[in-house]
Amino acid sequence: MTLQEVRSSHAFCHRYVDFPGNLAAALLVYLRDHPSIPRPAGTILISPWLDPSLSRTAESPFVGTDFVYGDGTCNGTRLMAKALAGDKYDPSSPEISLALSKNLKGVPSHMCCYGSAEVYQEDSKMWIQRCKEDAVDVTEYCGKGAVHTFPLGGLTADSKLENESDEILLDYIVKQVGIETS
Repeated sequence: MTLQEVRSSHAFCHRYVDFPGNLAAALLVYLRDHPSIPRPAGTILISPWLDPSLSRTAESPFVGTDFVYGDGTCNGTRLMAKALAGDKYDPSSPEISLALSKNLKGVPSHMCCYGSAEVYQEDSKMWIQRCKEDAVDVTEYCGKGAVHTFPLGGLTADSKLENESDEILLDYIVKQVGIETS
């Protein structure tokens, strides 16, 4: 696969597919706990919602900037957190709010990106800190002035930020997959 083919396929994937970051992070924990399952070459968490308990984001200063809470409150998000947790768990359980997990040792390497003006940035920061404390190889990318899911482009990022995130994410993919670029 050429770098141009990667660029083309990546542009399609990251602009039109938004995988829930919490579920992708849960998969990383699952892979850690099931070593016989092959690991992905790389994983990118885009604006992941890693703390559905809203322990640090319920009163985010970015409510008026980011579109995540919609109505300016976290009421809808609290309902989604309960639905995500189901009947068996509380949203504050580390099985649901993965940023609150006490042990991330052995989680596969990955990238976590978030915007500096997004409501869920604290989730990403907590996750990244926990990963680093547990010696997990995590690459951090924070888009300056960016809101939730900015690497997806469209209305969430201007062309300069979109180009910057394309380059950073593509560089990560190329490195992780081991593609020769020369």
